[in-house]
Parts: sequence; C-alpha cells; structure tokens
Amino acid sequence: MKMQQDKVLEQAFNQTRKGVVLEVIEEGLILVQDNTDSNAIYPCYFLRTAAGALPTIQPQDFVIYRVPEMDEEYGVVLGVIEKYAAFDDKVTKKLKKNDISQMTTLEDKVLHIKAHDGLVIECGKSTIILTKDGKIQVKGNDILSRARGMNKIKGAGVNIN
Repeated sequence: MKMQQDKVLEQAFNQTRKGVVLEVIEEGLILVQDNTDSNAIYPCYFLRTAAGALPTIQPQDFVIYRVPEMDEEYGVVLGVIEKYAAFDDKVTKKLKKNDISQMTTLEDKVLHIKAHDGLVIECGKSTIILTKDGKIQVKGNDILSRARGMNKIKGAGVNIN
C-alpha cells in the first residue's frame, strides 16, 4: 500500500511544472509555456482553492501547473508564483497610495463584494444595509430616486408613509 501511494505522489510530482503565461484567452483558458521546453505550450484551466475573487493572471506571470495526461485536453494552473501579500495588504496599499483622507477609487469592469452574513455601507448619517435573508434598508435624511426611463416600485405590497 505504501509503495502504491509513493508511486501516485511521484507521478503527480512529475506532472507538476513551472511555466510562464503566454495569454489568457476569451474562453477562460490560460496558455502556459513550459519553463524547460519552450516548444511545449499547454492550454490550462485554473484551480480555484477558495471562495472569492480569482487572482489576476497576466502574460509573463510565472505559474505552477499540472501537465494534461494523455486522455486530457487541458492542464491545470495550480497557482501564480509571486511574493505573498494578504488580500487586505493590497487594498490597504492602494488606499494609502491614493491618500484615503481625500478620495479613494477602486475601479474595474465589475467590482464584486461578497459578505456571508451582512453588508453595511455607511457615510455620515447615510446607511445602506443588506442582510443575508434578502432585506435591504436605505437610511438617510433625504433619499432621491431618479430614472431616465420608467421608475418602478414592485412588491407583494407597497407601503408609502
């Protein structure tokens, strides 16, 4: 049994290599060029190891990946090789760089914020509260709702005042 486990581990180790990202194509595949054989280019998926946003992978990034086996079409990128920096550290650095006391802008095509129990956005006397059971509260001294098109209010019941 021990010899069989060792053989499986050795086989997995032999299929794990270092490479460089050539391109991330629209289909979500990562094209990886092997570090020791520049003619070996593998399309790979990315292995998600935790919930949350995936890391940004760009051309010229070094990665650890698993080569596809004979019966597989794609390999798997196991991770990006870089100095470790906790997620909070990246955000904190960006905020400090932009001088948070003035204004901070986080911009991307999509900004996804996910909280499991609740989310509160607060500024002075204004608050937006989202709860895990689907309730949304908007609080403030004055609340304005504008629409260029139809402004709809829908619900099982609507209570005004």
